Amino acid sequence: MIIGREIGGDHGEIWLATRQRVRGLLAGCTPADMSRPVPAVPGLTVRGVLSGLVATAAGALDGDIHATDAAPDGGGAPDPGTDAAVLAAWAAAAAGVAALVRDDPRAGRLLIDVVTHEHDLRGALDCPGARADDAVAIAVELLAREFAARLRDAGAPALRLTCEQWGFETAPPPCHAILVADRFELFRGFTGRRSAAEIRR
Repeated sequence: MIIGREIGGDHGEIWLATRQRVRGLLAGCTPADMSRPVPAVPGLTVRGVLSGLVATAAGALDGDIHATDAAPDGGGAPDPGTDAAVLAAWAAAAAGVAALVRDDPRAGRLLIDVVTHEHDLRGALDCPGARADDAVAIAVELLAREFAARLRDAGAPALRLTCEQWGFETAPPPCHAILVADRFELFRGFTGRRSAAEIRR
C-alpha cells in the first residue's frame, strides 16, 4: 500500500519524455562513445544497450508488453545496421509503445526498462541527471509492488519502505521493519544495479 504521494499523469507521455532524454544523451555520441562499456551492465556497450531498447520496443509491439523476450544485447530484434538506423527504428516504434504504456496497466515494465537503461547510459557517458524525474518515482512504485509480491510468496513479514515523501507497506500493518532509503538508490537497488554490500549499507 502506498503511503503519501502517488505519481499520476500519463505514463505514456512519461515514457516518451524518458526516451527523448535518452535520445538527447546519444545525440552527440561518437562511434567511440557508442562503444563505451556500460559499468552497470557488464559486457554491454552503449550501442548494445540502445539495441536492447529497440528490441524491447519491437517486442512490445509484437505482444511482449512485459519486456521479457529481448536479449540484453538487442538480440530480440534484427540488427538494422548503423547507429542512425537503430535510432530511426526506435523512433518509429515510439508512439506505439507509448500508447501501450498509457493504455495497458500490464505494460509498466516498459517504463521501468527505459528509465533503468537511461541511467545505465548516464553512468557509461558520465552524464548524471534526471534522478528525481517522475519516471524514477513511478518505477519505484511499480517495483515496490513486485517486491511485495515476492515477500508474500516467501512468507516474509510486512516491511515498510520509506523515501522522501513516499512510503510503501508490503503487507498490512504491523510492519516488522522499516527501510529508509534515497529513492534513486532504492530504484537502482531494485533493478540490480547495486551490489549486496551497497544495498546493506
